[in-house]
Amino acid sequence: MLNTYGAAIVDVDFEDLKYSGTTTPKYAIGLNNQFSAGAFDFSFLFMYYGGHVMRVQQPDPDESRFIFPLKGASDYWKQKGDELHTDVPGLPEYGTPGYYTFAAKNGFTYGDRFVRRADYIRLRDVILTYNLKSETLKKAGISNTQIRFQAQNPFKYTFSGNGIDAESIDKRSGVRSLPQQAFYSLTLSTNF
Repeated sequence: MLNTYGAAIVDVDFEDLKYSGTTTPKYAIGLNNQFSAGAFDFSFLFMYYGGHVMRVQQPDPDESRFIFPLKGASDYWKQKGDELHTDVPGLPEYGTPGYYTFAAKNGFTYGDRFVRRADYIRLRDVILTYNLKSETLKKAGISNTQIRFQAQNPFKYTFSGNGIDAESIDKRSGVRSLPQQAFYSLTLSTNF
């Protein structure tokens, strides 16, 4: 099959395509438990998501003008012979900086070399509750008084070896957003 994109001609065969996997987790496994000791209750929820892949962000010559470009972004094709030590496409000699033909840019961006395993484990929830039992409170008509400390997303482990939070990345393009932040709360609840 022969496709044309502007001046570029790309010869593509379906045999050249490689299936790297799904971006949707095949497995979601949870471990939830609760313990009680005296006036204290403790619970947690671990979640494992696995069997899927994600694309990591690739070096882009257009990013070399930014303050913190990805490693390799400045190592792009600049002159004949550079293709021997880099596969990052070069900026064109014509047009505006950052303009690439569709085939050159997407062939690099969506190559399988940027696909990584996306399996991860996250500690979703940890809750420590103190149940306040007092005769004085009971006589005052106050019951079920609890002080609760809760931590959400305080820990994650990724199996890709790169520490990238699979929940904060566009799994198709590899563009990152801010990672899930841990959230902590302290709550006092009671019934009158």
